[in-house]
Amino acid sequence: MVLAGYDRVLADDFFDALGEIPVINLHASLLPAFAGLLGMKVHEAVIASGVRETGATVHTAHKGMLDAGEIVAQRRVPVLPGDTPERLAARVLEEEHEALIEAVTRFAASRLPA
Repeated sequence: MVLAGYDRVLADDFFDALGEIPVINLHASLLPAFAGLLGMKVHEAVIASGVRETGATVHTAHKGMLDAGEIVAQRRVPVLPGDTPERLAARVLEEEHEALIEAVTRFAASRLPA
């Protein structure tokens, strides 16, 4: 199950219904940094913190956890002088797409019969 940046905590019933089906989600930072922040708040916090690098993380999603699952793929994005949250978000979004493709490909390959 691919959530692709879904920004709500899903009910336990959702995970119970899926059983052993893995769930992955996307976050617009290099987790664990800036976990729990959503949308433009992530990029605002990144810039305010003064870090030189951010990125995108695909992680597993689990019952009762927010942005805390195992990291499946990460892509790095430099924070440039003069960046605005909007400009940074646009660059991160490009890497989110690539990270998601990488993660889905990795999951699919690991599920193929030997």
